[in-house]
Amino acid sequence: MSDPADQTRLALGFIAGLIGGRSQEGRARQAFRTVGHMKSLYLLMVRYIREKEDIQRAGGGVYSPGLRDDAQDARNALIAFIRETPGKEAFLALLEISRTRASKYNSPATIFEMSGLAVASSSSSISVPKPIGIFRMVVARVASRY
Repeated sequence: MSDPADQTRLALGFIAGLIGGRSQEGRARQAFRTVGHMKSLYLLMVRYIREKEDIQRAGGGVYSPGLRDDAQDARNALIAFIRETPGKEAFLALLEISRTRASKYNSPATIFEMSGLAVASSSSSISVPKPIGIFRMVVARVASRY
């Protein structure tokens, strides 16, 4: 399929059917909802469902949502899933997404938000690997002799 309009129409229908949109839920099983899959889907969808072409409906009065609206919502749900998932995998996925030019998430504000995610999803206590802990004890004993 070489026509960009056909590629976009296929992406619109695919992501709206998989994830769902304003008017419907997705028709797929939920087992694909992992950070890795959502990241891959998001990176693919921003190529065809470009954020700069999004329809801005806020404050525009009454409208009937269409396939484009559902696809935008589904694309945004992909990134929302990753952002709400704690852990290293989500952080690394957001970092990779932030490095793509096609994404609006390549700003310094996103990097700052990701650092907050990393801090929030880290454990409250720092665990020291056993060899380092032993090294610290040895250094403390040697230093106390002098």
